[in-house]
Amino acid sequence: MTTTVAKIWRFVAPTGFLLVLLSLLSPAHAGSFDSNAMRFERITVADGLVQGSVLDIEQDKSGFLWIATEGGLDRYDGFNFKHYRHERGNPNALASDFVRDLDMADDGTLWIATDGGGVSRWDPKTDKISTFRYVEGDSGSLSTDKIRTILVDNDGFVWIGTYDAGLDRLHIASGEVTHYGGQDDDDTSLNSNEIFALELDDKGSLWIGGNRGLHRLDLATGEFSRIALDHAGSKEVGVRSLEFTHDGALWVGTESAAMFEFNPEDGTSVHYAHDAEDPASLSGGEVFSIFEDDRRRLWVGTGSGLNLVDRFSDEIAIYRNDPTNPTSVSADNVFTIFQDQGGLMWFGTLTGGLNKWNPRSWSFGHYKPENNGPRSFNNSNITAFAEDFDGNTWVGTFGGGINIIDRETGDVRQLRHEPSDVDAGLGGDRVMAMIADRQGNIWAGTMRGGLSRIDAETETVRTFRHDPSDSNSLAANGVMSLMQDRAGSIWVGTFGGGVSRLDPKTGEFENFTHDPEDTTTLSSPRATALAQDKDGVIWVGTDGGGLNYLNQRSGQWQQLRHDADNPSSLSDNTVYSLHVDPVGRLWVGTRQGLDRVETQRRTGEVTIEPVDGIRGTAVFGIQSDIDGHIWTSSGQGLARLDPTTNLVREFHESQGLQGEEFNFGASYAGPDGTLYFGGANGFNRFNPADLELNQAPPPVVLTSLSIINEPVDSAQPYELIDSLELGFRDYVVTFVVSALDFTAPEKNQYSYMLEGFDEGWVDAGSERRMTYTNLDGGEYVLKVRAANSDGVWNYSAIEIPMTVGFAPWKTWWAYLLYATAALLSVAAFWRSQQQKLQREFEYNRRLKTEVDERTAELANRNRDLKIANSKLQEASTTDALTGLRNRRYLFQQIGKDVDLVLRHYRDGTETMRPDGNNDLLFLMVDLDNFKPVNDNSGHEAGDRLLLQIRDVLLEACRKSDDVIRWGGDEFLIVARETNREYAATLAERVRHSLAQRVFPIGDGQVARITSSIGYATYPFLKDRPDLLSWEEVLGVADAAMYEAKEKRNSWVGIEALGWQGTGEELYRAIKSDPGTLAEEGAIRAIESVEDAAQDYA
Repeated sequence: MTTTVAKIWRFVAPTGFLLVLLSLLSPAHAGSFDSNAMRFERITVADGLVQGSVLDIEQDKSGFLWIATEGGLDRYDGFNFKHYRHERGNPNALASDFVRDLDMADDGTLWIATDGGGVSRWDPKTDKISTFRYVEGDSGSLSTDKIRTILVDNDGFVWIGTYDAGLDRLHIASGEVTHYGGQDDDDTSLNSNEIFALELDDKGSLWIGGNRGLHRLDLATGEFSRIALDHAGSKEVGVRSLEFTHDGALWVGTESAAMFEFNPEDGTSVHYAHDAEDPASLSGGEVFSIFEDDRRRLWVGTGSGLNLVDRFSDEIAIYRNDPTNPTSVSADNVFTIFQDQGGLMWFGTLTGGLNKWNPRSWSFGHYKPENNGPRSFNNSNITAFAEDFDGNTWVGTFGGGINIIDRETGDVRQLRHEPSDVDAGLGGDRVMAMIADRQGNIWAGTMRGGLSRIDAETETVRTFRHDPSDSNSLAANGVMSLMQDRAGSIWVGTFGGGVSRLDPKTGEFENFTHDPEDTTTLSSPRATALAQDKDGVIWVGTDGGGLNYLNQRSGQWQQLRHDADNPSSLSDNTVYSLHVDPVGRLWVGTRQGLDRVETQRRTGEVTIEPVDGIRGTAVFGIQSDIDGHIWTSSGQGLARLDPTTNLVREFHESQGLQGEEFNFGASYAGPDGTLYFGGANGFNRFNPADLELNQAPPPVVLTSLSIINEPVDSAQPYELIDSLELGFRDYVVTFVVSALDFTAPEKNQYSYMLEGFDEGWVDAGSERRMTYTNLDGGEYVLKVRAANSDGVWNYSAIEIPMTVGFAPWKTWWAYLLYATAALLSVAAFWRSQQQKLQREFEYNRRLKTEVDERTAELANRNRDLKIANSKLQEASTTDALTGLRNRRYLFQQIGKDVDLVLRHYRDGTETMRPDGNNDLLFLMVDLDNFKPVNDNSGHEAGDRLLLQIRDVLLEACRKSDDVIRWGGDEFLIVARETNREYAATLAERVRHSLAQRVFPIGDGQVARITSSIGYATYPFLKDRPDLLSWEEVLGVADAAMYEAKEKRNSWVGIEALGWQGTGEELYRAIKSDPGTLAEEGAIRAIESVEDAAQDYA
């Protein structure tokens, strides 16, 4: 698209100077001209348009667009065109396909001016056309069938401008026609019979544009007056178009003298000229159309392009066809301009069909680099943003270095890589990431040229690169992400080298690399995103390795990855973006959607929650706006998430985005709330608070109805059908609807419900077709609602009651016959059953003898089965290798032991044992270094060793104690009717017995084994026996065992001293921070090592 911004070249008639001065001082002139590029969407014959010369556009009450062409009339619903054309012999069709003009009456009737077919009228109630024609010799008929323009007033008249027969007035009710012919010698009449334009004002006058000038008809007196538009000494100028604007001015488009602004009050005019040698003038001298939109912008269609006139700043923007740009206006000859009910602008051309443009798209601020001028960019592929202390915007590109937009002037200057002096310019022209630090520097990471630090004031550059001989240099020259932490260090995510942290004071890097053998290092060498959360934790997103965070206590990296079996894991292992919102939540953009990550401060537990509304698409950028919404960029446009409701609103190219695809890392939020998102076609810069969204619910209409795949021949248009009757043979019925919002029809949404059949609303997405089959006879109501592409719903759109006839075999008399037949059948059945019972009695008597014999046999078999089941039960609770009890045995038996212990403590001294042995002891035993035996000597040797360890454990325990193989190299000893003193004795006995024994394992080999033992007794706290469950006490013993494993060949017991909180709190504290509990005196640890309690704390 060729766009020119120029000053308006004006000629002001001397008497009009005061008018111009007053208009410049009016409040409406406070704004400035917006020269944003326009993205036109073309609709041509290839899309279904009947013909490519679009002469006029209207919209009816239902919301359909009507398009007049030289080849017929079209009605458009956003998807399909319905053609109205001339049909020989059909009085209800157009009399001519050459449709010049349209006008919609208040009652919904469409009046149609044709060239050669007179005036036609479309009736919305019948979808039929009637015609008024010229009849030779009939003075009450039209003056001619060649009509150029038409206008319907509010008094029941249609005004008709003809090709060469003057002006006609048609009285709608009576069909009577009044003629106004041109008389050159009479100043109170028209001076020409060639009429091109008609316009009514609010003061009772009709304005007429003819081939020889402008006329005014006083409707009260019937008198004409001729209006002089001075131009180059000639008062007769061919008028082609008229438009009244909000301030009462009449804008006049001419055949060759461009345009005039005429003041009807004082007769003064301002001339807007075209000069082929002056680019500051209108684009052409022949003005086909003038239109003021709902924002009071003035559009001018000429034979040489579309003009957007800013009457306040004296500038115009000219939009012409660019053969290389499919989003430019389709042709330069813009003949008609229209704005629909949803605010969209439509431009009809003589040779290029129809063009659609969304004015709301400008609120998304699409900055598309041009190739010349002080504000031009050198590259349109935008990859990064930053803002310096002066408010200048730094824009990184993929191949053009950095473009710096001056805040004051809007001019653009470039900062590039200097191949001849690598130390002078940027490290490379392919900029992948940028940040502004708190010292006023701009940091730019390049694809292969390292990291550049730029002084924003002087624009001097220092570049850091990888030096293989220096371990304190940058880890790799490919930089993918940047961040400054709270301490002022610069974090650099590299491609291939992991993460580098630069101390700006020393200029040295500390590098964090990836080691595939060490899970405490980064999970991938490709660090794609960086963030620091509210607790100061550093997060790193990677390509293929998931998400990492730096454990501040251990200094080790923790890895979070995608798990296909866990829906609460990371959505994908490729992370493109990270963002910490104002309330501290971490947002993770992955290849498969957006995740919300939160960390529990007390426990350090990390939870991941995928965002349902943004799944299945790569999220390249994430930012927050001042209202707390989360904005994401992807390969499917932009999305805005409300974190409190999880509602997602999508935005697409048709709404003004630079494209559907955005670039990785190309997002930024300015201090003033402005958001930036970049892609291959420039970038969008907008403040979400200023976005113009389509808040109008779309009208919804029925556009097609078919029964058994055949269109229904309705006596009224489909959109007016208010009820429907179906016969019982009409087993398939299909409805097609359209939401008549034309912004992005393919993204309008639909839901429907057939009351009496559907249990609730059916979310159909963008599908407009609804089909029902084999409906039962009865009453139904079809309800349809729809939303526009901005998600605004029309909840009361369509309701069509339906009656489905009953099949003959489902009527009341049919059911009476069925009941009679059923009664007769029951009687016959009863009689046959009596006979059958008699036969069965004889048979049963004979059978009884056989049954008695078989019963005795079955009793013997049942006795054998019980014995077998008992053996199976014993096997299910026994470890197959060692013959010891297993976990299942514990879970089956422990309940009885727990109940006995609780009964002792709840009943007090009455049931207590006098020797004090009222407790239940859990002692966990883990074999140290057992795995090497399996690995080095084989599993057969390991099995021999386990059998000998079984014997040692059984010897160390009492016969009443249960030794259980817990799994692998772990054993559990459950001692009943014991006390806490016995626990330490048993633990030491087991430890000593294992440590002193030498175990032969075959082939002349021997093994020595030590153990790590942890124990705890139940109840955990004697004065609160219900504080911890037996499972939790077992968990305490397990935790004690893991403490013992820190030293090996040792045991640790944990006992409670006192606790006022809940059991859940105590158990969680023991598992996460037992040292603090010990210091507070809540628990104590008893160990086989001296000073155990102090070490444990």
